[in-house]
Amino acid sequence: MRGSIGNILILVFLWGVPSLVEPLYGKDLSTSGAGVRISAEQEEEISLILAEVSIQNIEKWIRISGTIDPETGVVKGRVLGKEKQLIREGQKVHIYPLIARQPVLQGRVVRTFQDGNELIVETDLQPKLYEGVQLYIMEIVVNFGRHLSVPNEAIIEEKGRRVIYVQEEEHLYAPKNILSGIRGELYTQILEGPKLGEKVVTFGSFFIDAHYKLHYMNEHKSSSDKEGAFAHHHH
Repeated sequence: MRGSIGNILILVFLWGVPSLVEPLYGKDLSTSGAGVRISAEQEEEISLILAEVSIQNIEKWIRISGTIDPETGVVKGRVLGKEKQLIREGQKVHIYPLIARQPVLQGRVVRTFQDGNELIVETDLQPKLYEGVQLYIMEIVVNFGRHLSVPNEAIIEEKGRRVIYVQEEEHLYAPKNILSGIRGELYTQILEGPKLGEKVVTFGSFFIDAHYKLHYMNEHKSSSDKEGAFAHHHH
């Protein structure tokens, strides 16, 4: 418990002093050779989870409210804004009532048409399972295809940059700047950064990040102290 509290205090301190950690994100960390070593006990304590950089389907789920059409009995909804451009007939749809998440019914978009600034989306779902329910949540699945990807939870965003931690060897993790593309519901496309098959930290990445920043600050302080002592000695 004492170690966990200490980790939290480290995080709070680091977030409160951005000028101390900003230099980490001002350079290409992928070529710096920098890394931080975490013990097996620490990995177990934070339940560290790794995932491979892999080719995945990237999907975005557009969530809208849905109602029962009184004439056809099917669920339909309305889409506003830029997301209208992503809707196509034939896309998968998940629906569930506002009062419960399970079970989720699955169907397809069968028709779309414009109504003023809104796009009306009709599905092939007749949710007889939920008798008497009129209001639903609709999740329209937009598939962007298969891309080199990492799980969303692996990405740390700070100062307009995105960083992940790659396992260099057992218990050793190094930060790497990434250039990302499409962000989906579960995965984000990687344009530049880690390679296929590399292992990245997902759950536990913020602990690794805090540990790395603390390590960096200690090294920076040690170097400054040595330079100060050298300058004083030759004064």
